[in-house]
Amino acid sequence: MPTPQDRIQDRELKLFTPDKIKDLDGNKSKLYTGRLSPGCQTCIEGTWACIFINGLCTRNCFFCPQDRLMKKERQPILDGITLKSSKDCMDFLNKFKFKGVGFSGGEPFLAFDLLIEYIKDIRKTFKNQIYVWMYTNGDLVTKDKLVALKKAGLDEIRFDLSARKYDFKPIILAKKIFDQVLIETPMVPEEYNKLLKSVQKMKDIPLFRINLHQLHVNKYNKDAFLKRNYTFYLHNRAVHQSKIKALEFLKYCVKNSSKMEVNYCSDIYKNRYQQQGFNLRYAKYIKEKNESLSPLGRIRQIYIKSKALKNNNIKKIIINPFNTISTDLRLLKNKKIYICYFNAVVKNNNNKKGRSKKYRTMKLIEINKQFKILGFKSKIKEVKLNLNWYYVFHDIFIKKNDLNTAFNKMVLRDNINFKNASRLSFENILKRFMSFYNHFEDLEYLGKNLI
Repeated sequence: MPTPQDRIQDRELKLFTPDKIKDLDGNKSKLYTGRLSPGCQTCIEGTWACIFINGLCTRNCFFCPQDRLMKKERQPILDGITLKSSKDCMDFLNKFKFKGVGFSGGEPFLAFDLLIEYIKDIRKTFKNQIYVWMYTNGDLVTKDKLVALKKAGLDEIRFDLSARKYDFKPIILAKKIFDQVLIETPMVPEEYNKLLKSVQKMKDIPLFRINLHQLHVNKYNKDAFLKRNYTFYLHNRAVHQSKIKALEFLKYCVKNSSKMEVNYCSDIYKNRYQQQGFNLRYAKYIKEKNESLSPLGRIRQIYIKSKALKNNNIKKIIINPFNTISTDLRLLKNKKIYICYFNAVVKNNNNKKGRSKKYRTMKLIEINKQFKILGFKSKIKEVKLNLNWYYVFHDIFIKKNDLNTAFNKMVLRDNINFKNASRLSFENILKRFMSFYNHFEDLEYLGKNLI
């Protein structure tokens, strides 16, 4: 069922023409018109690698989520892993079967020679099996550099309009050389009218594809956001005004510019799908045999606690969630069942002392003989259930029953007779059931398969 956040979005979407606004998996976390870039498709599939080729930048945008006080250049980073060479990068891409690579920064043109080297090596290693694009603010764009990127094998180039104050000169130049040119920019609320005026400029180029991002607050931009009196969602720290203006822009384009292909990347989408792709890449190398994966790729551990006979230490007895709930489990009627969730985390294997007590479950993942990374679990949440509610959990999230079936099974199991129950009691039972489901939604999210 939709979260409260999704319900708010549903109300806003009543303004739209339904047949012209598409969504991802029926959950409205990613709204778009027309077609998506091939690069965006790999993001949806969880097969996209974002390589931060450098850290320095030519701009200091107030909304930037990175540390702009950086003075010294750093090595490329992929999924938090520092890459020491192009060869290590190629082996990394091959190990985890990436189908799309986007080069970001900083400003990638500040590391132009390295950027060219990586693109050439991708083409040499993978031919056309990987779709390659890059992000830029356009400050350092020249015709010669664009031609060099095209020859190296770059498929697509994306420009941040806001960073360069809505200057289209580098975009017009790029469109003469590349077939695939996109606008990819954050939806800055106070710049909404500038973005509307840009639509006509895009048509004149012609350029009909734009990706909008919802602003997100972190430690690097929070002071600038607070000065602008932005409102933040508590559950994900995304900016409310940014979302509203993005939806208004979608509405405007549907009504006035039918050729425009607008893709709105909400923070909810990024939290669910991009985190899912990350988890599914690495969790299978990290999880233990008695652990399972949620559809979001989160590592799931189900257990009960018992005191050891000889001391007072609490020990875990792991339950395999895919076993049919047996008589043995029914004997645990008065026990509490714990469901613990973890995200996958990967780091460079450069902590010789490392292996701290906090991360005793570290696993070594080999990329090549000289390049290995560390994988471990990061605890997100622990939920405590009695046996009755564990049955409900098992029906919905393990057996993948739809909500109606799971609710009916709960009613039968608890011998609830609605003929003799008041309407109020029925509504209370239903509310408890849906509250239970919503409690797990961002941990066990199943999208259209469940709704």
